[in-house]
Amino acid sequence: MIDPNIYKTPSFTELGMKKDIQVKAQREERQKETGFDMAEDSWNKAQYLLTGARKNVAQEAWNLFSEAEIAYEKTGSDSDKKKAKELQAQLMFFVGAGATMQKTWNQEYANAQSAEFAGYAESPEEIQKKYSSRINDNTDVKIENGQIMIKEGDNFVPANQSSYFSTEINPNNSFLIPKAVQTGKYVLPGSYLEEIKGIIPSSTSKEEATKKAASEFYRRLKNDPSFRQDIGMHYAISELGIIDGKQGISRENIRDISQRMEDQEYFQAATQSYLKNILSGVDVRFGSTALTNAPSYNESITVDGKQIDVTLKSIEKVGNIIGVGQDKDGNFFVTKDIGDVRKTFPATDSELAEIERELGFSIRGRDILGDKAQTPTAPKTESEKPIQKEEKQPLQKEEAPSIEMPTDVVEATAQDPLGLGFGIGKTEPAISTAGTTEEEKIGETKRPDYVQGNALPNWYYGNLLEFEGGVSTDRKDRAFGLNPDAPVVNGKRAHTNKGVQYSMFKTWAESKGFPKSQWEKRFLNLTDDEAKQIADGVAKTAGLMNISDPTLRSLFTQNVWGTGKVWAADFKSGRSAEYRSILDWLQTETGLDFQNTNKMTKEEARAIQALYERDPKAFINNFFDKKLKYFTTLSEYDTYGTGWTRRSNDLRAKALAAI
Repeated sequence: MIDPNIYKTPSFTELGMKKDIQVKAQREERQKETGFDMAEDSWNKAQYLLTGARKNVAQEAWNLFSEAEIAYEKTGSDSDKKKAKELQAQLMFFVGAGATMQKTWNQEYANAQSAEFAGYAESPEEIQKKYSSRINDNTDVKIENGQIMIKEGDNFVPANQSSYFSTEINPNNSFLIPKAVQTGKYVLPGSYLEEIKGIIPSSTSKEEATKKAASEFYRRLKNDPSFRQDIGMHYAISELGIIDGKQGISRENIRDISQRMEDQEYFQAATQSYLKNILSGVDVRFGSTALTNAPSYNESITVDGKQIDVTLKSIEKVGNIIGVGQDKDGNFFVTKDIGDVRKTFPATDSELAEIERELGFSIRGRDILGDKAQTPTAPKTESEKPIQKEEKQPLQKEEAPSIEMPTDVVEATAQDPLGLGFGIGKTEPAISTAGTTEEEKIGETKRPDYVQGNALPNWYYGNLLEFEGGVSTDRKDRAFGLNPDAPVVNGKRAHTNKGVQYSMFKTWAESKGFPKSQWEKRFLNLTDDEAKQIADGVAKTAGLMNISDPTLRSLFTQNVWGTGKVWAADFKSGRSAEYRSILDWLQTETGLDFQNTNKMTKEEARAIQALYERDPKAFINNFFDKKLKYFTTLSEYDTYGTGWTRRSNDLRAKALAAI
């Protein structure tokens, strides 16, 4: 008798096929949802394009990502998904950065080839050897505790923190073929400064001029190999004296500098030396121009029984000095604000020195009314003797600011998920101590944790000062690169104090009328009350006063404070569901299509307020649950994730207690 189970075999096969189809469909759906297929496509192209250290690192990144992707496909768990997405972002970074670098190097070499190597300081054979060495710079790479490590010198360092993948140009991520012609134009920083002199009249402050000059410097440094060559030559001539520039620059000199610029220490020293010269020049030129264009006024005063007519220029307050000027003989005078009285006196040497320190350039021996050097007249009597006659060289600050490469210079492969470029808008009214509309005052007097006139509850300020308190000089913080003119403390740039970035503080200080000469000192000594006022300014500028409930207002203030936008940078295409979690949730619940702006509208505020009032506790928990998911998608999560989570959990607890 034939076993009837034999006829069941097709059904088993059919079930197996259906299962395979189902599993495949699930995997494809997961890939579509996560975008993992994009990472695979990128790697499939890059593995044939990348070479040397870049390919070695990208290969290890692919291996780690592949393992994590397979694990997620098998389990579908949130933890495996999170790990795979983190490794996907890592892979995309290394692939993108490596491809961008090599594209530039290939173009440089192609340019030399197309010119048949004419005009270069090295022979075709030397250039070919240098190009081959650069493009095939194989370096040891290994995985250590799940992290990709690359060898630099005698040590292994995390690849994403190495000079090979740094956003700052250095010998390990740049390529220089030394040219013998059309070079030397910028060996003298003054020549470069003359080319960018247009930044002076287009800037409203010395700080703005400095930022523009630094931004343009790094842009040129990155894109112009000849400029890098001139920087190396300037350092060799002016700082080290190893080349006599007066006798001309030979091909041997150029080859020597090209080799020296491949050394990390020499490269950094040459770059910073050149930048210091540029910024000092901007400092002097802007200060001189600003004084020339300052408002002028005339005074007639009596000195030793003689009537003297003096023309003065208004300046930012230096002590109690509010103006400086000269008479027709070149003698200097200052106007002082003494209580309610303004009086003009002959200037002393110490007063002029103090003014010069604040202005950043010398005024003695200069016709400051016309900003031209003046030939002093011989004194007639002791009382008529000029206070200071000799020409002085422009003063230079002891140390030019250490400027990080501006974010707009970095290629797209260096992402900015936090979007920390937020500052209190200058078009907004100055921060006040009381609500300005009835809408702002809704519910204020009914809250025991809320002081009328403040934008936020007391517990929010407490959280801010507890978790953000103190001066930060952390170079890994994005605020470091966004505040290039921040004060320097013990050789380190103090970019943040009590959670307030220096750029935010400057706008607040300007709105309060504080003299620029006091900004750095006031920032480093920022009081708790001032930090609270700045937090209020953030809420008002972001349109959060349109929200009537202060607890709800606090949630979005913290969001703005940490990301720069009311909704974070969620509007960019291709963002993951976790990254867009808060935005997608609120849009779905309110039915509004929020606009990509830094400010919440009244319509948006009313809709969110209505959603919040349905169940405040559920809203708060949803908000923070989604905020924590958003954190995990950011590249800095491993470094700062614990701190972000602790602060968010503390805010959640305080917000829940408040309701």
